[in-house]
Amino acid sequence: NFANRLKINKCLLALIVTAVFSAIFARLAIREKDWENPMTLAVAGTKTSPLSNKIWNNYAVQLAGAGNTAEAEAACTRAIEIYPNAFTALRNRAYYRIKLGKNSEALEDLKKCIKIMGLKDIEVFNKAGAICAVAGNYDSAKHYWNLSLRIKPGQKQIINALQ
Repeated sequence: NFANRLKINKCLLALIVTAVFSAIFARLAIREKDWENPMTLAVAGTKTSPLSNKIWNNYAVQLAGAGNTAEAEAACTRAIEIYPNAFTALRNRAYYRIKLGKNSEALEDLKKCIKIMGLKDIEVFNKAGAICAVAGNYDSAKHYWNLSLRIKPGQKQIINALQ
């Protein structure tokens, strides 16, 4: 058996195994509160992995879901500080900035998203076009919306906006 091969006293082996399982159980009991809901899990994540852009982006999503848009923007900013090409955090921050009325900052984030992802996300182009249209920059709005239609033709709302 295992204890004989390692030349360990069976009682000592049993004590070591018991100690290991007790430590695991104690850690689970202490961290149980972290798993109560997605927000507590996100908060715990920022504490245990403070240099993870994905953790900060997840935290931002939870904050936004709770109606804390300004804090969500700040959490996305932290994610982008960690990894400047974090597409999802850039896109989310742009959306939060739109909600906060920070359209020019949101447009800059959307432009970075386009630079990173190219022609892959129609919502980025649609929102960039909308920001430009609201600002009265119709040529830029048309440019973004036409790119969106190249990705996904037949978007009725975009087609109507271009007419």
